[in-house]
Amino acid sequence: MQTIRLPQELIEAIVAQTDDRSTLLDCALVCRSWAAAAQRKLFETVVLAPTLFSGLSSTITKTPIITRLHALASVSPHLLHYVKVLEFDPTCDAVHYLFGNTTTLKELRVVNFTGEMAKGIEEINTMLSIPSVTRLSVREGPLYPGEIVPLLLN
Repeated sequence: MQTIRLPQELIEAIVAQTDDRSTLLDCALVCRSWAAAAQRKLFETVVLAPTLFSGLSSTITKTPIITRLHALASVSPHLLHYVKVLEFDPTCDAVHYLFGNTTTLKELRVVNFTGEMAKGIEEINTMLSIPSVTRLSVREGPLYPGEIVPLLLN
């Protein structure tokens, strides 16, 4: 039986057409060329919000998500370079340590933002200093946009 090799551009196009996480995980197991394409899609947007796993009681969800991502990045550091959008709670510790050197991060989405969190504001300001970041959105907070900008500029 003859093996057919698809051009990498075709593999990328096929993988780009799916948003189903389960399918992408399956694609990552096909072979190396499919794994790279699937990993790029899987890690395009990373969500580091503690509320993401609320209500779940498995052992893995009791470990902070930032700790799990750090462990994964220490084994496979290339995965962090696939992240283009980072959604995070500004109270998550050390987000900037993981993403501070990335050149691919384009957008920050902040959730659960309150102006009383000095630590959170510091984390956001640090993340905004990443040269590749060109967009910031703030969701799920009690502040209005006009109230956010002065806090970040301090």
